[in-house]
Amino acid sequence: ASRIAVGTLVGADGPLVLASGTVEGGGAAKIEPRPFFTNRTGRFVADRLAPGPYRIMINVAQVAQLSIPEFSDGVVDVGVLHVSSK
Repeated sequence: ASRIAVGTLVGADGPLVLASGTVEGGGAAKIEPRPFFTNRTGRFVADRLAPGPYRIMINVAQVAQLSIPEFSDGVVDVGVLHVSSK
């Protein structure tokens, strides 16, 4: 579990600025929730991740998903993640 995911959270009104939450494992990637926060451009970093799917949670609601590829190594750029309006 040594990958680092970096990306940007974007909502309907633009980047999610200065938000905080957790990244939680799904499927076989059962991990303790990893805290994260976004900067003024919506950029976030989540560390200590193994390959697999993950949920991005803010205020106990899932707002986005990301996936770490099995054969990735080090820093994984997950790109722009669009926040769901659920």
